[in-house]
Parts: sequence; structure tokens; C-alpha cells
Amino acid sequence: MKHTKEYDTTARRSQIAERIRQARKLYGLTQTQAARMLGCSRIKMNRVEQGRTDLTALEIDRLARSLKIPVSYFFTVEGDFSHLGA
Repeated sequence: MKHTKEYDTTARRSQIAERIRQARKLYGLTQTQAARMLGCSRIKMNRVEQGRTDLTALEIDRLARSLKIPVSYFFTVEGDFSHLGA
């Protein structure tokens, strides 16, 4: 009998991607504007939001600092945006 759940990388990537997309939209940013904040292309930003590619830890930190939200927000599974003050 298995006692722990296997880590599902694909599902986790999708969850993080969704949090990134939600935060971007909440702050009224286009993918192009968010990409400029990160120093990457809009195409990369689109792929990130689709869960097709990952941001580096430094890119996630840069995004969080730019939006003035905690980095941990992107890694929480549940929650809302009420604590972000946007």
C-alpha cells in the first residue's frame, strides 16, 4: 500500500501557471507588459501561462516584487486575491 501521493509535475506546473496568469490579469497587465517586467518575450509569457514552460526562481521573484506580492502566492494551491490589495 502506498502512503504518499506521487508528485505530479504537470499538474503542479499548471497550478503555478494559473496563479501567474491570475495575478497578471488582476493587476491589469497584458502578457507583453508582464514579459517586459521579466525581461522575456511575450511568447515566453504565453507559454508560461499555458504551463508549457517554467519561469526561473529569479523570474518569479522579479514578478512578485514588481507586483508587490509575496513569492509564496504563486506556490499556494488555494486562496484568493483579497490579501493582495489590488
